[in-house]
Amino acid sequence: MMDQVLRISLSILRSLIIVVGAVLCIIIVSRSGSEETLPEGMANYGTLLNGVYYMTLVVLALCAAAAVIFGIVFFFSNIKKNIGMLIGIVAFVVIALISVYVLADNSIHPGWVTDVKATPNESRLGGGGIYMVYILGVVAIGSILWTEVSRFFK
Repeated sequence: MMDQVLRISLSILRSLIIVVGAVLCIIIVSRSGSEETLPEGMANYGTLLNGVYYMTLVVLALCAAAAVIFGIVFFFSNIKKNIGMLIGIVAFVVIALISVYVLADNSIHPGWVTDVKATPNESRLGGGGIYMVYILGVVAIGSILWTEVSRFFK
């Protein structure tokens, strides 16, 4: 019963969003002209464009929240089945932390100070990202080699 109520309410919400978006787009297209300048266009239908933009952001945020929430719920609903994924996520976070806070430094090349205004924190994050790519590349190559070598012994 609850599933059906949720499904119907989400269908109504989806239909409402589609109708509102379509109506706003039709109004914008009907008011626009091929010879108008940007200030004229913004005066004619700028608020409608803002409405479409904000409606898109709200729908994007709702979809992202739903994906994250349902993903977490389904992940923890059968934790024994997903223990390998949990180990992989923890290993990924550990590699990221080691790359940024242990291997990378915050030194900035003197040439970068005048051309690009890089901060020490940006330098640390960039260097950590590069180290992380190297580590994950070595892990990927190692796992490929391990898989291929272990096939010969099976």
